[in-house]
Amino acid sequence: MHLGHAIGILLDRQPRFGSGTVRVTRGVQERHWRIAFARQEAKGAFPTQYLLWRCVSDGQGTVCDGERVSTLLPGGGVETVPAWRGLSGEPPVYSVQVPCPLYPVFPIAAPIWGRSGDEWRMLSALRDGTDLRVTLEHAERGDTGTVVIATGDQRTGHHVRLLSLAGIDIRVMELDTWSPPDLAAFTVE
Repeated sequence: MHLGHAIGILLDRQPRFGSGTVRVTRGVQERHWRIAFARQEAKGAFPTQYLLWRCVSDGQGTVCDGERVSTLLPGGGVETVPAWRGLSGEPPVYSVQVPCPLYPVFPIAAPIWGRSGDEWRMLSALRDGTDLRVTLEHAERGDTGTVVIATGDQRTGHHVRLLSLAGIDIRVMELDTWSPPDLAAFTVE
């Protein structure tokens, strides 16, 4: 399997919207996150894909409505910041990092591409039944990691099922990409 094929799937064949449950394990600590997400295309001088998300566990997490990111704080407080930064006449860029439980549905946000600032780079890809398995290497330590891309599920389409990065596992437990989430899910009152 050519690594370029796996990269193409990661970039081009992700679901446009959905909701589900993601389990994040760090060592012996495990936490389940309810997620909802959508991609919306913006027109204009700099066509941009706006990411909308809700990522919550035990009343804490983040919500992005495409313009603002709100952090749900312990005790019920909310802190909100602009989602974008950029100078007039330049393409906007996200001013906040997408939370790691959302990496499976927003893989471009994961630090696995070998870009400046990324901790990981892709080494190889191979077919494992209906899945694609991409081997990663840490840029400095040489640790290895894995991305498993589910390609055979007609209901959910192609999506990252597991992202394993030296001590952290991000695993999709359930994913529904047939029903778009209610846009109210991406607002905080």
